[in-house]
Amino acid sequence: MVIKWRFPQVSRLLLMVIKPFSVVLMVGGLIMAYQMGSSLLSKVQPILVIAGVSVPLVGLLTGYVLAYILRLPISQRRTVSIEVGVQNSLLALAVLQLSFHRTEADLSSQAPFLVALSGTSEMLLLVLLHFAYRKFKDNRGSG
Repeated sequence: MVIKWRFPQVSRLLLMVIKPFSVVLMVGGLIMAYQMGSSLLSKVQPILVIAGVSVPLVGLLTGYVLAYILRLPISQRRTVSIEVGVQNSLLALAVLQLSFHRTEADLSSQAPFLVALSGTSEMLLLVLLHFAYRKFKDNRGSG
């Protein structure tokens, strides 16, 4: 905030560098997570996969609806939606991995791992769809 206020040019430069870097980090993190999680998720029951994928989506929708009911501006609705949709599944994953022996930890970590993986994947997909929509909208308006 101080940089944005005192040095606006530096702030714009930092944003130009940070935005693409964060997308690269997200994609790289997802690739690594899928590779590392393949053994962890090899014997996952389908109902657990459905739950893991739906938890972040239900959180996003619930956060947006609650923000809408409270009549927050659209930008704040999106923020609340993301905050509610992305839970602390990584914290739960770390606690489980550190609290149990390896086999027990792997078994008990399936649900938090699925939620973390699907939440990150879903958020990345939303960001990419948003960028594609803006690009399409800009091209359509100028053409």
